[in-house]
Amino acid sequence: MSQKPTVKENVSTKTDGIQNSENQKTFLFSKKQYQLMALGLGVIFLGYVLMMGTNNVVEGANFPSEDVYSARRIILAPIVIIIGFLIELYAIISVKKTN
Repeated sequence: MSQKPTVKENVSTKTDGIQNSENQKTFLFSKKQYQLMALGLGVIFLGYVLMMGTNNVVEGANFPSEDVYSARRIILAPIVIIIGFLIELYAIISVKKTN
């Protein structure tokens, strides 16, 4: 009786060009990058909250000019939103450090 030669299976698997041993998952970004992305989203959200105002009753579109043209709405809020987008850009572009 002849025995068939046994083939040892490779422990590592190849997925999308990245070799993982024992089915370990690798993420595209590092933990620090994900934290920076969450921070950036929070800053963007804060900017939009700063841009909001009180509910103004539209009576012939006669808004109080001090509320519409406040420095918080037209200067501070857009700057905060741009800072949030810059944080997001830095988080995405920064290089992931490998061990």
